[in-house]
Amino acid sequence: KSTTTRNFPILDISEWIYDKTPRTSLGPVTFRIWDFGGEQEFQSVYQYFFTRRTLYIICWKMTEYDMNEQIFETIHNILINIQ
Repeated sequence: KSTTTRNFPILDISEWIYDKTPRTSLGPVTFRIWDFGGEQEFQSVYQYFFTRRTLYIICWKMTEYDMNEQIFETIHNILINIQ
């Protein structure tokens, strides 16, 4: 099991490799986490990172938003790009 992290101006990329165990034939499995940080000015580039063999998890701190139209619009735009 190993972890690496690379930092770029608009995103942080972390990689975690899970090696197979003697009880299973699965592995190694590589998890890559791309954290865009939610910066609105970079949302237009998200589409270039979407692929068919990817699991997407959208996270945000609800306490940092007024739950106004902005957060719903942001999530909507991300979901449109994933489709």
